[in-house]
Amino acid sequence: MSIYIGMDAHSKTSVFVAVNSRGKELASIRTNTGESGILSFLRSLSGRKSLAVEESHITNWVFRTVKNEVDQFVAFDASQIQKRKGPKDDFIDARNIAHQLRGNFLTSVFHEDSELSDLRTIVSAYRDVVRDGTRLKNRYKAVFRSNAIDTTGSTIYTDKDRIDELTKDTDRFVTTTMYDQLSHYDELKSRYDDALKSAASRLPVIKLLSTIPGISTVRASIIASVVCSPQRFRSKHEFWSYSMLVKHSQVSDGVKYGSIKVAARSDFKEVFVGAAETAIQGKSELRKYYDTQIEQGKDHWDVKRNVARKIAAISLAVMRKEIPCKFSTDGRTTKRRHRIS
Repeated sequence: MSIYIGMDAHSKTSVFVAVNSRGKELASIRTNTGESGILSFLRSLSGRKSLAVEESHITNWVFRTVKNEVDQFVAFDASQIQKRKGPKDDFIDARNIAHQLRGNFLTSVFHEDSELSDLRTIVSAYRDVVRDGTRLKNRYKAVFRSNAIDTTGSTIYTDKDRIDELTKDTDRFVTTTMYDQLSHYDELKSRYDDALKSAASRLPVIKLLSTIPGISTVRASIIASVVCSPQRFRSKHEFWSYSMLVKHSQVSDGVKYGSIKVAARSDFKEVFVGAAETAIQGKSELRKYYDTQIEQGKDHWDVKRNVARKIAAISLAVMRKEIPCKFSTDGRTTKRRHRIS
């Protein structure tokens, strides 16, 4: 018997509603959000079990907890669920999820419990640290600029004596505290860099990705930790869409009304566009491709986007085929080794 389970998960308690293939409700329960209560409920049901839960901060934990107890796990985006009119409570939400799952109306977000998914936690925290550090540096420099002091170069962040150039006591106090924060930021970022390098030494896929022009250890770690399983992408076009490197045109009766971006990974766009910028400053085949396109009169931004797409496609091929990136003189070997639909 097939059983469809809707889960409305919260940090303190979770609600489960189970229905069969005919839509008949078999069980409903509210339990504390912990392994014992959740596993006890799932083990009380006999049959092929499918469980659906809305994607949230707790979903990874739920997946690790129930993966051996259910035959199908679906973590769906909240925008997919059909909202019901009328009263609302946790049991109504869980029941709605169960029926949506039974009707096969939910598309699952990818989840995997592996060393790469563990790396994703480090990468996510690393990106937060870098983002906060960038904001701090911008605020630090802004105080100097507001006093008409030149901030060209990076010594502004390391030379504490520059603070004495400020005339107001309040500005000196603020920049002194910011300087102390920047010192802590550099130490913290260094620890994350060491953690990523340590992960790279254990994970062959990061070493392979690092052979691609423009892909550093950090960028390779981001790609590997998010993709996890390259087989989940049917083609490079699907991967481009996931990486926000394409837009979908809206056309009706021959008239283009604009274009839309699908829900995807903005961090991937940053990685591949950043890699393209690095690659076109080097001397690889990608730089030769860039120069050729520019000589043909194409726009710099369009060519850079094309380079980013090439890097994305090569990255997917490297992960699928588990081979390093190698360029021949004319580029034909590259196309053959890294060809992907």
